[in-house]
Amino acid sequence: RPLRLRGLGQPLLIAECPDHGIPGKVWDGGLVLAEAFAMDPSLVRGKRVVELGAGTALVGAAAAAFGAREVVVTDLEEHVDVMLGTMDLNRHVI
Repeated sequence: RPLRLRGLGQPLLIAECPDHGIPGKVWDGGLVLAEAFAMDPSLVRGKRVVELGAGTALVGAAAAAFGAREVVVTDLEEHVDVMLGTMDLNRHVI
């Protein structure tokens, strides 16, 4: 799923996986945080960011795209492939 954010030349690509239930879907709160980073990149630029219960890792990918120094995404072991999918899809942006 592509997500266009102001300030990024290319969309973030989000790996959604309905088979993983709630963690495999993008939450509205994640979209709001990604938009907040787009409006004010200083929220994450040069900072260390941790996304707990990352699911699709949208917030972590957005933080990395807007200049976070380090990003750590976490979730249950069975959802790691969804998080890694999003990060792999965005190597061109992050």
